[in-house]
Formats: sequence, C-alpha cells, structure tokens
Amino acid sequence: MCSGMARKSPEKSRNGYSLGIDLGGTKIAAGIVQNCQLISYVERPTEAFSSQRRILANIYDASVKAVKAAEINLSDLSFAGLAIPTCPEENGEVIPECPNLPKLGRVKIRPLLAKQLGCKVALENDANCFVLGEWFAGAARKKTNVVGVTLGTGVGVGILLNRQLYRGKNWQAGEIWDQPLPDGKIVEDGISGRKIAEALGVQSGADVVRMARRGNPEARETISQYGRNVGWLLAFIGRLLDPELFVLGGSLSQAFDLFEEEVNRFLRGRWEVKVSKLGHRASVIGSAMLLNHPYPVRV
Repeated sequence: MCSGMARKSPEKSRNGYSLGIDLGGTKIAAGIVQNCQLISYVERPTEAFSSQRRILANIYDASVKAVKAAEINLSDLSFAGLAIPTCPEENGEVIPECPNLPKLGRVKIRPLLAKQLGCKVALENDANCFVLGEWFAGAARKKTNVVGVTLGTGVGVGILLNRQLYRGKNWQAGEIWDQPLPDGKIVEDGISGRKIAEALGVQSGADVVRMARRGNPEARETISQYGRNVGWLLAFIGRLLDPELFVLGGSLSQAFDLFEEEVNRFLRGRWEVKVSKLGHRASVIGSAMLLNHPYPVRV
C-alpha cells in the first residue's frame, strides 16, 4: 500500500502499470508495479563485461519477462524507471562512466529504452530508488525525512527530505563513496564489501559474514571495524540532516546484527536504524514509482 500523502496524479495507461528495472553490475532485476504493489519480479545476469548491445538486450529481455510474468502486455505500461549504480547525466538521458558498467558509459540509454518499451522512461540513482521504494512500501512508510544507505560491494546513500527525493543541483547528493579521508583513503575503503573481502583474502563480503557467524576471530574483528565505519558515516550524516530514520539495504545489511552494537556507539540513540523490509526488491519498486513521486523526474 502507498503512503497516505496526496500526490499529483501521474499520466497512466488504463491499467496504471509501471515497470521498475534495477541495473547492477551482476544482475538485472525487473518487476511490474501497480498501486505500489509488486506483482511480478524477475532477475537475469547483466553480463556487464560483454558487448554494449548484449547488455541492452538483457535489459529488454528482463523487462519483457517481467511484463509476461504479470500477465500484461508492453502496451499496458504507463512508465518505466531504470535504477543505475551512478548518477544520470545530460538531462537524465546518459549513464556516465561507471566501473560496474564499463560498456555502457556515455550511452544515451533513456531514448533507446523509451523506443523499445513504448512508454516514458526515467533514469535514477539506485540508492535514491532504494529509499523511495522503502518509503512507498517498506520500512520508511509514513516517515518525512529518511536516509537510505546501501551496504554491498560499495556504499550508496539516498536522501528523502520532506517526503521528496533530494538530488541536489548536479544530482550528486549522497554520492559520498569517493570522498577522501584524512588518512588518504576514501569513504568506500572503509565501508565496502569488496574491501573487507580483500582484507581476508576471500571472494566477497558475504564470505566474511559467513566466517564471522562461524566464530572466526579475524572475520569478527573485520566486521566490527566495518560496523565502526558505518556508525561513523551514519553519525556524520545524522549531524548534517538529522533524519527520522536510517534504512539499511544491500547484502551486508543482512548482517546488521553482527555490527549493530558498533553502529549504536556512534549514534547514541539519536537516530533510529532499520534494516530494509523489501531487500533487493526496493530499488525495483522505487524506480517504478518515480513518476508517482511529487518531485519531478526527467522523462
């Protein structure tokens, strides 16, 4: 169910179906949303290091499968939102250079998708889509000021102020991952599944979590340090924005019980923290609902 706040009526087809697509470096997730409800959901590999044509075909394939799973037609779509692991450029049409999607840098993807899908399309940062999805249908419902933090391979921040997405002048609000720290590292060096995996010589942050849950002392200390870094970041954002709630998403948020105590040492009870209710579906729902949001999107 949607939040009860009044919103401008979006342009709709007769059925009001929207498509949400979450484009990541590993997988593409797509789903159909109607009245804030996710009625179909599919995933497929991105094949991020294959050809540009192949990746675009995979996005279309995931979209068509989501439409079929919802038992509707492409012509029923009123809108499609695409969540990307970076900030769109050039009037919201272009995916800039992005390490997770090296073959799609500088591609004018919005008009391509609009032509393929036959509806209006908007691009949005995936952390923004995450916090919007949680606000419409998850842990942040009925809240006014929320910060969503995605903890996965890297770190992302989405900001909702006065029930509206806050992107900033250059759509760079929340893009803190590459900000330098006094020791010469960047924020993501301390808050990154990739970095904690490298520290222990394993494949992923999920491997570190599994080791910690089995009692491995080195893994447990690594996770504790990760929690201290997350706590520092949330406290810093909290002092700047003073939100009602932080919502944590991404794969490492599922290990919050392992580092919650470290985080709370920094927050000192000032701000509430919840783990995502929607998980990896949040960005799909949020991207599908972009046109329903009162803050204008570029379509």
